[in-house]
Amino acid sequence: VTLDGQPLDGAAVTFQPTGGGNPGPGSYGRTDADGRFSLKMVTDDSPGALPGKHMVTISTSGDSTETDDSGRLLSERVPSPYNDLGVETNVPEGGTDAANFDLQTAGS
Repeated sequence: VTLDGQPLDGAAVTFQPTGGGNPGPGSYGRTDADGRFSLKMVTDDSPGALPGKHMVTISTSGDSTETDDSGRLLSERVPSPYNDLGVETNVPEGGTDAANFDLQTAGS
């Protein structure tokens, strides 16, 4: 995950399966200093995500303790729709290590 071309450290990444009925459990992860993440199932922490279409949200709010130079807590850095509505992506059978999200803020 990058934001304006830079790795986004500490962002929460959630994958929620879409579809009719009960599409199954979602997955979650957190980005590292390089913007990389690994997903775990919310039900049992097993690795990965269910195959199929997902709505993906990426957020830096929540348990963030990052502050600016004056010591104020930073607010959400990830722009909409990534941090609220989500964006659709497809997880292929067998998974992937190429789920890249290149986020841009307004004016970038």
